[in-house]
Order: sequence, then C-alpha cells, then structure tokens
Amino acid sequence: MKQIIETYKNNRDVVEHFITRSMSHLNLKKLDEKSSKRAFVATTCVKMIYGVDTEYTLNTPYYHKNKIDGSKIGLTKSHYFERVSFNIDGTYLSNPYINASDGTAGITYAIKVDDGFIVVDMNLLCVLQQLKLVGNDKFMSVLNKCVYGFMGFSLLLFSLFLGLYALYIFFQSLMSFESFKLDSTFQAIIALTLGLAIYDLAKTILEHEIFFKTVAIDDSDSNEMLSKFLKSIIIALSIESLMVVFKIALNDHTELIHALFLIIGVSMMIYVLGKFNHMSSIKN
Repeated sequence: MKQIIETYKNNRDVVEHFITRSMSHLNLKKLDEKSSKRAFVATTCVKMIYGVDTEYTLNTPYYHKNKIDGSKIGLTKSHYFERVSFNIDGTYLSNPYINASDGTAGITYAIKVDDGFIVVDMNLLCVLQQLKLVGNDKFMSVLNKCVYGFMGFSLLLFSLFLGLYALYIFFQSLMSFESFKLDSTFQAIIALTLGLAIYDLAKTILEHEIFFKTVAIDDSDSNEMLSKFLKSIIIALSIESLMVVFKIALNDHTELIHALFLIIGVSMMIYVLGKFNHMSSIKN
C-alpha cells in the first residue's frame, strides 16, 4: 500500500488530470441507471457511483458495475462532506484512502449538480495501472495469488496439525501417567510453539497477498513478520536446550558440552535478532 501512495504523490497532477478529464467527458447532470452505466464504460476503475441531495442525504441507489443496491437510500452522508471544499468548476477530488470493505486504496471524485452532488468512488491502483505508473501483468497477478494461496493455506494446515499433534502427545502422556516422562511435555510445547510461528507466517502471507493484496509489503511489515517468526524459533530452541540439559544431567555429565554449544547457538540468535530489530527501528 505504501508504494501505491508514494506513486500517487509523485504523479499527483497526472492522476488528477486523468480522473477529472475522464469524468468531465461524461457530462453528468443527473444520476440514473443509464448514466451510471456510462461511467463504468468510460473507465473500468469506477467501483461505485451514487448521488446525494443538497442536505447530503443519499437519494439514489449505490450503482455498482454488476448490481444496484437501493437499501441505503435516505442514509445521511453529511460526515463525508464536512471538510470538502469544491473547486471553482464544482468538482472535488479526495486524497487517497483505504477502503474499509476490501482493504484496497481508493480515491473519490464528486461533482455539484442541480439537485445535489454525484459521487464516484474509484480504485486508485487501477488508475495508476491505466496510466502505466505501476505494473499491470494480470497473468503474474493471478499466478502469484494461486501460489501464495496454496502455500499459505498449506502452512496454515500444517500449523493446525502441529497443534493437534501437541495435544495428542499431552493426552497420551496423561493416559499412561505411570510411565510419564518429562520429555513428552517438552515435545508438546515445542510442537505448539512451532505451530504458532508457522501460523503467524501463513496469516501474514494470506493477508498481504490474497485477502488484502498490496503492490509491495512495507519494510516494517516484513521486518515484523521475520522478527515474530525468529522469536518463535528461538523460544522453541530454548526449550529444546533446557530439555537437553536435563537429559544429559540425568544420564551422562560428560556430554554437557553439547548442551553448551546449543545454548551458545541460541544466544547468538538472540543477539542477532536484537541487532536486527535495533537496525530496523533506526531505518524506520
């Protein structure tokens, strides 16, 4: 999303000229089903169009490309017009915003007409693609969604499997309480921790690449994802180190050097993670 906003800021005049010119050619004076279809034909970037009266009350249905929603007629839109300042020609173009319904970047064009205002909601990414300011490879976009979707849901299922496996180990230990071993508890905790780490990774992939697709993942988001994943791995290895120390202490003290190497490795990972977070915070 950050890349979309930056591209818009760097090419603001071009984008505004494109939108106002596309809408002015329609010569909208009154909104009905026929005129709304003209808007969708003029540019594929239009997501929704509707009209409000002079009291900022919705007086037309929501016109979408493939449907008409008249259930909201009479809804007040005054909170949207409180800080709107129209140009001399009676038009207004909003700043970019994040659409709450689908998480995409949007921009709104409004024009004064005789009985109120006509409002056009547009997809900002689509506008930038039409102006060739960002890439528009539909094949790669579909391919990426399919691959990321498959990998993300696979990781999600794998994390759930680890969680169920951890519960299976725990309940199996309870059922055979007489032969209970502390190792089984550690194994269950490690499985749960790894499952949580993999779930975080799968959730981030699905959010960014499938459900709320962005042009590029923000650096701070990717750093946070990597940091959370490494934290989960470090916790799992720390538990494993503790388990190894207990095993060796109960059996053969001469093998403690191996536990020491494992603990040193975990300590180095903690140091590297701390250094990574510190450098990331300075960059941000």
